[in-house]
Amino acid sequence: MVRVNGAVLVTGLNRGIGLEMTPSLLNKENVTKVYAGSRNRDKSEMLRSLADPNGKLRILELDVSKDSSIKSAAETVAEESKHLNLLINNAAILENDHRAVIIGGERSSWLRHFDVNVVSSAMMIQECLPFLQKAEAKNESATILNIIGRKGSIELCPGTERLHGNYANMCTTFQGLSDPSKSAPIILDTIDGMTIANDSGKYLDRKGRTIPY
Repeated sequence: MVRVNGAVLVTGLNRGIGLEMTPSLLNKENVTKVYAGSRNRDKSEMLRSLADPNGKLRILELDVSKDSSIKSAAETVAEESKHLNLLINNAAILENDHRAVIIGGERSSWLRHFDVNVVSSAMMIQECLPFLQKAEAKNESATILNIIGRKGSIELCPGTERLHGNYANMCTTFQGLSDPSKSAPIILDTIDGMTIANDSGKYLDRKGRTIPY
């Protein structure tokens, strides 16, 4: 079953893989609508300049740390598409304050990273689940993907306590390349070949290979 199709909602369009994901999604023939969530208005303006001859792109002002913003995005999907085929949780933070650590750490920094990187994805799923279920009820694909970077792997990147503590609480999916523009289309092609039975809850690289946690 093709999984990158129909109505797609992707978060974290401010930079990196999230920003590059949008044009790749627009180029997918099976994708009918792309809801691109960004909390940064300047980046939103950049997205508006993308080639979109078929009118697939819908830019949403979405701050995943705010429940009201998440709810508003879900309501837009409900009004315009009625259902959702693919939710891509890409929004995350890794601040440079170095206070979400074991030695010299601060509770507020730990909580902020955990809130954005874990709780926000859970809240996105909670609000979007009814629309994913509607797609499934019509025998269409319904998929949730959580994207993180290389630093989510304890074995590959020891010492990054913030991400390890945060992402261990999620079912993670993809590790990307250093060049997001090259990562995005490869990741989407890999998603199309995934199955629930074989790939759910795994941490995979862009080609679908299992990454150590």
